[in-house]
Amino acid sequence: MALQDSEVTHLIKTTEEIKGKMVQNMTKLEERQTNLEKLDDKAKALKETGDEFKKGATKVHEKKKWEHYKLWMILISIIAIIIIVIIVVATLIALFVTKPWEKKH
Repeated sequence: MALQDSEVTHLIKTTEEIKGKMVQNMTKLEERQTNLEKLDDKAKALKETGDEFKKGATKVHEKKKWEHYKLWMILISIIAIIIIVIIVVATLIALFVTKPWEKKH
């Protein structure tokens, strides 16, 4: 009987140790779950921030693109005006040099 009591005591002790480890594992599991939920929340917040940044960057890109376009249009207009002025001046110089209104004898 002493052996049986010893075996029962040993089984109870082993069962208690296993129960203690299971409780520890459950506690760790709950902590991990909490940490995963926090991490998921942070990931969602980071995604939202990234989406907002992308929207802002797109707006800035479009604004800069139009500013660049306007700058080119102004530059092309100025060059066109300069070319027109040069043509008009050259034509006037040619007219005054040849003086077509004077009759040649």
